[in-house]
Amino acid sequence: MDTTYRNYHNNVCVSTLNDWDGGPSSTFEDLLQGLMFLFHSPNPDDPLTSNITSDDDEFLRNVRISIEGGVIEDFDHLPFEMNYGYKRYLAEQEKQQNEEEEEEDSRR
Repeated sequence: MDTTYRNYHNNVCVSTLNDWDGGPSSTFEDLLQGLMFLFHSPNPDDPLTSNITSDDDEFLRNVRISIEGGVIEDFDHLPFEMNYGYKRYLAEQEKQQNEEEEEEDSRR
């Protein structure tokens, strides 16, 4: 399970994910129990990131900014590069377009 998706979201905190290391003391059942508890009894008052806005319109604007590769104010402290996946997608699209253009040029 990859819980490191790098995008703006108001993930609800569940301590099982912080403590689960996949070693002998942490079982897959522990992880599933924690996730089932989260789905059954979410606690939106205990967010993983405390500075996510509770204003729905602002939240949606920030999600759009994040998806489009922008930087959201007050999020420069995060320990990862914002929008990594989106930036990688854009780079792959650009590479593919360049390869197609080169192939087209070579046919001429």
